[in-house]
Amino acid sequence: MGGRGKSGKGKQAPRLDVVKEWEHLGKKLLKPYPDGEGLCIKTGGVAVGKFFAPESLQSALTVDNCELLARPVMGVNLLAAAAESALPALQAASDEPGKGGLADAKRCLEKLAAHLPAMQANSGAEEKAVETAIGKLVALGEEAGPLMKTFAKLADTSSRLYVLSTWMLQWLALSAKPKAWGKAVQQPDLQPACLRPWTKHPGDVDALVQSLATGLTGAVHWGGARKTKRKLGDSGSDSPPAAADASSSTGTGNSGSENSSEDSKAKKKKSQKNKKGKKHTKKAKKDKKSKGKKQKDKKKSKKSTSSEKDDAAKAKEPAAKAKTLHPAVTMASTDEESEEATTPDFGGWPADDFALFRAMLEGMEKNQSGTLAELVGIMDHIPSELRGYFGLEPAAQKLKEMTRAPKAAKLEQLTQAWRVLLDAALQAAGGPGAAEKPDPGLPSAAAKPEQTE
Repeated sequence: MGGRGKSGKGKQAPRLDVVKEWEHLGKKLLKPYPDGEGLCIKTGGVAVGKFFAPESLQSALTVDNCELLARPVMGVNLLAAAAESALPALQAASDEPGKGGLADAKRCLEKLAAHLPAMQANSGAEEKAVETAIGKLVALGEEAGPLMKTFAKLADTSSRLYVLSTWMLQWLALSAKPKAWGKAVQQPDLQPACLRPWTKHPGDVDALVQSLATGLTGAVHWGGARKTKRKLGDSGSDSPPAAADASSSTGTGNSGSENSSEDSKAKKKKSQKNKKGKKHTKKAKKDKKSKGKKQKDKKKSKKSTSSEKDDAAKAKEPAAKAKTLHPAVTMASTDEESEEATTPDFGGWPADDFALFRAMLEGMEKNQSGTLAELVGIMDHIPSELRGYFGLEPAAQKLKEMTRAPKAAKLEQLTQAWRVLLDAALQAAGGPGAAEKPDPGLPSAAAKPEQTE
């Protein structure tokens, strides 16, 4: 689990993995539109109450999506930040609905309530009724100024409350069973020393409290200066790779001021070396000229043998280029090659996600092109379990790090991998086009595909 960072002169030291911004529970669960039941949370068809039941959520939380397991002190820090951020929004929503945008938004939607069903696909409404409904919606543009302020407030309020909800659900699920929580923490030997009393005796609640308190007061949770106040939401997970390596390379919470002082000393030494080096440059140039004539004769004799080596190197060059053509969408995953082959389970793939994945893929195949946002979107509609099974997880992560769409050759390779997944899903449902999504009641008959290089 642990990543690797630089330590000392070229040595690699293990360090704790950070939960990626897009892997956090709150980010993974939220849908950009409601499903057939009106839910905006991805529950896989399970009722919300059952999905968030302690046992269910405990099994869903991992070191990859939960900072309370990956870095417990950081998790508490972010939980407190989310609560502090949400409290004013919660108070406004409860005591002053107008302040959070709730009252005005409610009045706006109540005017449209009777027309909303007609504006949805397959409503069965007559065209005249649909025209009237859309006319009401278009008329809102006349009040765009005040209404945009209303919904901006609502977006701010609801986002704070949603983030708070997901953090509190994680905390409650884990704190209900502190012993199981302590055993599931990511690599205890790499965690700050203050956590060891708890990770060694996970059933000791007093040790849990003391360990987290020591970690927070010692500022070991994020590697910043002890007296620097951390900004809300700054978890380190969305820093550029270079910055992340620099800030977490020690893995023990050294302050930023210490690192900067070491850098300034190194720069001083470097400038002194440069001054001394300039004095010897002229002399070195003269020596170089005299040696140059002698070396020319030696080069002539070695020319025939070196040309043979060059030819061999050139022959290897295309193969090397092919490997690094675009590493961002390479399908291979060494972690998965050693796993025992099983059949994929398509039953947990939500119907709307499957339908969108299929439509986006078929549209991209038809146009033979796709934007980076579309590629990331297609990946997001595939459950993480299936991405892992079909060797797509490395490509999914790389796509989110890219700034432009991959080249045509890699795009074709990625499209073929998605097609394999789609065909396998349809085969499991009883043949191509047999259903809008795989039927969870049918056995998964698809064989595990080969990893594409």
